[in-house]
Amino acid sequence: GRLLAEKPQDIVVVLRCVVEDFRRQASTPLTLEVPDNGKYLSVIDPDALAILLRNLIENALRHGDPGHPVAISLSAQGMLWVVN
Repeated sequence: GRLLAEKPQDIVVVLRCVVEDFRRQASTPLTLEVPDNGKYLSVIDPDALAILLRNLIENALRHGDPGHPVAISLSAQGMLWVVN
């Protein structure tokens, strides 16, 4: 598949959508922290990003401590963390 989109898109929209899907079904709480302006433009393909996020979050839920939330954060510099 393609890893890059033809034009930059706001990936915070993808982050929020994927996290919301997991919040509906997971018993472990998920937190999301995004840049102060609420957006981050990137040329990564949104579908590829969603697959990556789902994989990381599923792993955190499956293998992390169920007593601690899964914290997803995106820095203003574009660094993504999924921590449990």
